Amino acid sequence: MINEGEDLTEAESTDVFFRITKLFQCPDVNLRRMVYLVLKEIRPKDTEVFIVISSLQRDITGTVDLFRSNSLRVLARILDPSTFAQIERLFKSAIVDKNDVVCSAAMLAGTYLAKENSDVIKRWVNEVQEKLNSNSFNVHYHGLILMHAIKKGDPVGLAKLLISMTRANIKSHLAHC
Repeated sequence: MINEGEDLTEAESTDVFFRITKLFQCPDVNLRRMVYLVLKEIRPKDTEVFIVISSLQRDITGTVDLFRSNSLRVLARILDPSTFAQIERLFKSAIVDKNDVVCSAAMLAGTYLAKENSDVIKRWVNEVQEKLNSNSFNVHYHGLILMHAIKKGDPVGLAKLLISMTRANIKSHLAHC
């Protein structure tokens, strides 16, 4: 439906949302990935978001890394900027996580959230700076993107970031570009 440009009506979107939230109890990985995709695409209304936030928070603090990374991405898309400060610690702790997939997802979510929550995201500089030394290509690249989003309004800080990256041994070809 998305590829063909069909949009759901408000009633259809609400109906799909409530039916899809029942699937959070299903342990099937592929079905859960579909749940995350649908939630990102239908973008529930503000009154509906609170229903799914607790399930996403539970997935972020869970043990399945695939669920953790996808939950971070979805939560960044559906979260209201005013409620972001309350759960900001989940994103911040995910940035310093040992799993590279979770780190990358948290930094991508942070890049998306930086558009409306730049003051909160700026407090993550130390964590992101630490991940710029990562051996993982994706973590390094997404860290650089998030650092750029953080320092976008600061020309001196952006120049210092550029100078430090040109002197560093950049392992990621994407980050090098």
